[in-house]
Amino acid sequence: MLIQQILGRMAKKENTNGNEEIQKEKNAAQATEKKGKTGKPKVKVESKGKETELDKLKAERDELQDKYLRLYSDFENFKRRSAKEKIDLIDYASENVMIEILPVLDDFDRAIKSMKDANEISSIFDGVNLIYHKLKKSLEGKGLHEVECIGKDFDPEIHEALNKIPAPKKKLVGKVVDQVQKGYSLNGKVIRHSQVIVGA
Repeated sequence: MLIQQILGRMAKKENTNGNEEIQKEKNAAQATEKKGKTGKPKVKVESKGKETELDKLKAERDELQDKYLRLYSDFENFKRRSAKEKIDLIDYASENVMIEILPVLDDFDRAIKSMKDANEISSIFDGVNLIYHKLKKSLEGKGLHEVECIGKDFDPEIHEALNKIPAPKKKLVGKVVDQVQKGYSLNGKVIRHSQVIVGA
């Protein structure tokens, strides 16, 4: 009887120890499930992945911001350059015309010097006439042309009527009889109207 009691107690102890060991194994298995394959908690792996993605987004943002600043800087430089070119164009637009006129100015200087010593008026006239035609030819090369108007129909687009007089002939009624001041066109555009007298 005593032996049976001792054996019963030993069996109970073994069962209790077995249950404790089983419980420990269960706890260890649950802890392993919470950890990843590397043995680190899953939460840490997820946060590290998020940090990596965040770093990529920050790098991309910095790159785009750098591109934007460069583009903005290039555009500002372009605007400044364009404004300077426009000012230069306005300031030096007549440069080519002036270069063409300089030889004529030289001719006038020479003509003035020769007039002091000249005895004949005809030679002075010839010299001035030569300079006039040289200047006219230079300006025509730049697109400046005289508007011919005498004997033509009056056109308010190119003529400015100063007065009306009785036409000397019937065919001159409504036409330009005389010209007070010449008109000029530049590349087809009238830049100065001819001042004329019209036959009535």
